[in-house]
Formats: sequence, structure tokens, C-alpha cells
Amino acid sequence: MKRFELYIEEDSQDMGLFYTVERAGVPVLRSAAAGMNGTTDAEQLAFAAGKGFVLYTTNLKDFAVLHQQYISEGRNHAGLIMQARRRLSIGEQARRILRIWETLSAEEIVNRYESLSQWADDRR
Repeated sequence: MKRFELYIEEDSQDMGLFYTVERAGVPVLRSAAAGMNGTTDAEQLAFAAGKGFVLYTTNLKDFAVLHQQYISEGRNHAGLIMQARRRLSIGEQARRILRIWETLSAEEIVNRYESLSQWADDRR
């Protein structure tokens, strides 16, 4: 199974989360390292989609709209993982991201919108 690569967009790039996910083995890129800080949400998603990265964000409102636009226009993105701002600890966010990464292949997450709230330990 081909695993996806993760892109942490500007609003969500906590260094603790980045290092925790990276140490767990997930290939990850932050928007700052990609030179994408200061760009629009649409540009962030276009960048991630163009590079084949699943985008991680806490900006639910804007990226949910962008996800719907992509789907309705027949455009593809590599996937979105979203988390409500400040609801889960860094460790819990990392555990859930890792659970998604271990469960869904790069092909399976294409055009999906995954919420971390759906990936608790008791998810079946």
C-alpha cells in the first residue's frame, strides 16, 4: 500500500505536531518550508494537490468550501485532514493522523475530507 505524504498548511503548522508526525515516519512538509506562507487557502490546496500531498488544516470553514468546489468542478486533490482548532492535544492529533496514514492508502484518501474527530481509538 502506497502511503500518502502530508502537507501542514500555514494556519496549522505547530512545530510539535510536525516533529511528532515526522518522527512517527510520516513524510511531512510544512508550508513555511515550501515557501507557501502568506498565500491564500486556495493556493495552499492547489499546491498540495499539485504535489500529491494530503493537506492538514485546522481551518475547517474555508477548506470545507474549497473541498466542495473541487468536487463539484471535477477537480482532484490528494485529500484533506481537518481538525477543529484547539480541540485535541498535539499528541492526540499526531496519533489520529498516524492512524489515518496507516489505514488509508494514498489512492484511498484522494478527494476525501477526513475529520480527526472520526479517528478516535474506538473507531471501527
